[in-house]
Amino acid sequence: MSRAAGEIGAEVEALADPERAWAMAPYFGVAPGGYGEGDRLLGVRAGELERIARHHRAAATDTIGCLMSSPWHEVRMVGVRILRDRYRSAASDREQMATWRLYEKNSDGVDNWDLIDISAPWITGGELIAGRRIATVRRQARSPDLWTRRRAVVATLGPVRAGRTSLALEV
Repeated sequence: MSRAAGEIGAEVEALADPERAWAMAPYFGVAPGGYGEGDRLLGVRAGELERIARHHRAAATDTIGCLMSSPWHEVRMVGVRILRDRYRSAASDREQMATWRLYEKNSDGVDNWDLIDISAPWITGGELIAGRRIATVRRQARSPDLWTRRRAVVATLGPVRAGRTSLALEV
């Protein structure tokens, strides 16, 4: 893990609330046999994660990759939020495509409904609006992996919000 990722992770961990984490566990399906089995929660509130992500929005690519591979759900959330915001504020198609590639490269860490729902409509959805990644989303929609399929389906919300529903209906 990069030093910067370790520092950001420590910032998130400092806000841990074990009682809240315990209460959140059923909501995120982390119990044995649940859809999020094995995920580890710190119990940090979404608003705090958003604040940390905004503060570290200029994080290096390797730092974001480390955040997205953390065993802690909330640390991965910070990495995902940084990427979402980076994609949305990109000044060029090239920057958007690089952000999408980083998101896909680290997609193993985007493995629960909340991580997908705050990122896929903007990152992959933005690519779909630009006419890119359509074949990728079609392929992902047929994946045996639940989270890959969900990323594909939720990504179609980007074009739906732009008034384009055909891919969403197809997927």
